[in-house]
Amino acid sequence: MVLLSQNPYVSFEEKNEIDSIGIQEMDFSSPIVNIGSEYYPETFVDKVSFFDSVRAESVTSGFYHTCIVYDDQSMSCTGYNNFGSLGVGNIPSPYYENEHIKVEFPEGVKIVKAFAGYYTTCAIDTEDHLWCWGQNDQGQTGTGILESKLYYPEKVLIDSNETIIDVAIGYKHKCALTLSQEIYCWGYNNINQLHFDKNEVSSKIEPTKISIPEGISPVSISSKFDNSCILSDNGAVYCWGDNQYGQLGDGSDIESDTMVQVLLPSLDPAISVKVGKYHSCALLISGDLRCWGLNTYAQIGTGSSTPSEYSYPTSVVGLPIVPIDFALGEQHTCALMKTQTIFCWGLNNFGQIGDGSTVSKNDPTDVDLNYGGNEFYNPTSIE
Repeated sequence: MVLLSQNPYVSFEEKNEIDSIGIQEMDFSSPIVNIGSEYYPETFVDKVSFFDSVRAESVTSGFYHTCIVYDDQSMSCTGYNNFGSLGVGNIPSPYYENEHIKVEFPEGVKIVKAFAGYYTTCAIDTEDHLWCWGQNDQGQTGTGILESKLYYPEKVLIDSNETIIDVAIGYKHKCALTLSQEIYCWGYNNINQLHFDKNEVSSKIEPTKISIPEGISPVSISSKFDNSCILSDNGAVYCWGDNQYGQLGDGSDIESDTMVQVLLPSLDPAISVKVGKYHSCALLISGDLRCWGLNTYAQIGTGSSTPSEYSYPTSVVGLPIVPIDFALGEQHTCALMKTQTIFCWGLNNFGQIGDGSTVSKNDPTDVDLNYGGNEFYNPTSIE
């Protein structure tokens, strides 16, 4: 996802200066944006009156579907629905919608944030409760319902006194982080992704609180496939689950049913961590972006696809200045720069790099946000 603003984070004068003297000569020693905090610059639509229309406030993309949350706190989805991930009921073959349809929540439910996964979707409402729907063959909706598909949103069975602040959606598991810094996980556990021994627990159809080691206070959580990572309030990163490609970042390829600390520098704390299918990245307070895991298409950002995996965090090279945000695809990575330009690298067989080609890129490559047009775009986040 790219959120667009008409106000650049850097001034037009600074942008012109960059263009005239070269990026490498610029002094970007000023503090970078702490993307652990919400950043909402004023846009040209903020002072516009909307009569009967609504405005999209956020968008989330899953494997085959996309959902939007609007400023009236309604939600719509479009795409593939064979497993019920749109939340609009059963759609006959070929099981998809090519236009957005309003998600059918119980009357009175208002949504503030949504999370789309492979074949499931979740949303947090204004009461801080969590709703999930879609594929449920391993109990991954967390509703306690045994049906293999849920076509409409159902409330997740987490204590109503808990306030949900973040959700990690894996392939067939999920974890939720609460304001009290507790973590609940549910769904499939074939590779320890629930933070429980897979030999003792094969799956959980209801959210179960996991044990967090003393001294770790999570502030965010992320997942996309079979491992999860958290960011602690002191800037340390911890991961668990699948590790066949080193995606836990602890220097090994051994899966873990408990949190292991990612090997990041203690004097340069992380401010954000995001998990892809088989690789992960963390942005450090210095602006250093470090990635680890599978590297078959140079998605780690070292400029080479050799070695094919990194079991420890490695600095991305070739970025012109420090990034303020980043996003991970299945086998490609993108970073949003302080100048509001976007660079991507890795697999590009379907044009996912966005540079107008289908040639995979070993090095960070400038994304053409103005392809075929004359608009000036100012992205403020990427997902």
